[in-house]
Parts: sequence; structure tokens; C-alpha cells
Amino acid sequence: PENQRSIQTQAELEICMARFDNEALDVFLKSDHADKIEVLKLDNNRLTDAAIDLLLSSDRLENLKSLNLLNNPTTSEGVRRLKEDSRLGPITLIR
Repeated sequence: PENQRSIQTQAELEICMARFDNEALDVFLKSDHADKIEVLKLDNNRLTDAAIDLLLSSDRLENLKSLNLLNNPTTSEGVRRLKEDSRLGPITLIR
């Protein structure tokens, strides 16, 4: 019918304040679910610059539209590399 609306859902994963670390991120990025995620919220965890390297090298994030890495122990160099990335930089919230 003409009144029928299309409902779009967004695949979102939120793992906050859970001691989520680089190893856990690596496992997730290798999972069957990583390529479906559009919003990834990983704030207040234990992700370091090694996690940034994993994100930058992953080919599983083609649908990602939003990435939150606030309050993780990353360095200014790691943040710079992420922000300069043409794919992930524009969608990333980090400090």
C-alpha cells in the first residue's frame, strides 16, 4: 500500500565501561558481526593505540558510520593517525 513506510534499522554495538581491551576488539573484528555494525560505542574501556591499529587495518568496517572511543588510554599520536584516516577519521569521536 501507499501508506507503507520503510523502517530502517541500524546495527549498533555498545560496550562501555566493561574493561574491553585490545584483545577483545581483535576477536570482535574477526567475528561474523563486525561487517554489519554501523555504530560502535567503545568509550571508557582499555583500548590503546594498538586498538587504533586494529581498527585502521580492519577491512570489516565498511558499514561503520559512527565510532566512539572516548576515555580510552590512547596517545595523541594514535588519535592523530585515526583522525587522519579518510575512512574512520570523519566518523570518530575520541579524546
